[in-house]
Amino acid sequence: MAYCVDTDVKKRAELLSSVSSPDLANGIAWADGLIDARLGGRYSVPFNPVPVIIKELSADLAAYYCVFELHVAGGEGAPVEGALELKNRAMELLGQLQQQ
Repeated sequence: MAYCVDTDVKKRAELLSSVSSPDLANGIAWADGLIDARLGGRYSVPFNPVPVIIKELSADLAAYYCVFELHVAGGEGAPVEGALELKNRAMELLGQLQQQ
């Protein structure tokens, strides 16, 4: 079970409205794997039920993945500042959750 859904990710940035479902699914899988890897030593993963904070972290990281991997790595030069902020904020919070 994924921690978030397509619509959670698309809410993060307008440019994600055109991202395909398979690409969003790849971003969500990447985000969820990262969350499980970071928090698996501290918590029982995968989370079930999914706490709201985990859902939000997954959506933030998946949005970053989609913007960066699909738009920047593809050479389209889309702005990444907002995507990097989502990633940095999520990684900081993951670090805090890992230490609690």
